[in-house]
Amino acid sequence: MPKKTEVVQAPQKAIRIDIPIYRQEIIASTCPDGIMKYIKRVFKGDHALYDHVDEILHTTHGCYIELNDMTGQSIFLLMAPNIPTLCHEAIHAAWGILDKAGVKCEVENHEQLAYLAGHIVEVFTKKIKL
Repeated sequence: MPKKTEVVQAPQKAIRIDIPIYRQEIIASTCPDGIMKYIKRVFKGDHALYDHVDEILHTTHGCYIELNDMTGQSIFLLMAPNIPTLCHEAIHAAWGILDKAGVKCEVENHEQLAYLAGHIVEVFTKKIKL
């Protein structure tokens, strides 16, 4: 008789995905708590922001959020608990990073989007096993 498959909780920590060519980074996790710990450390005292982001993270299957930290630097947050959601949110994140860098994605010019989304998925899945 086969053994029951044990459900293992995904890591609670947030990871960094560096995008050096565009001088950006993504803070990513498989769960809302990992991202919220990071936000609370960076945005000390901004409880309205905590509540807003916490609500988004806890009411969706995955999400991509762009915030500006105290220096005006963008922080790209990505939460994805599974591969299909990760791919979906990686495209949003890649598009946001490219837009911030002034790179126009169009039908004739979308390779940057494909490569960047692929990079995000690759790094995420190496650092956090899904």
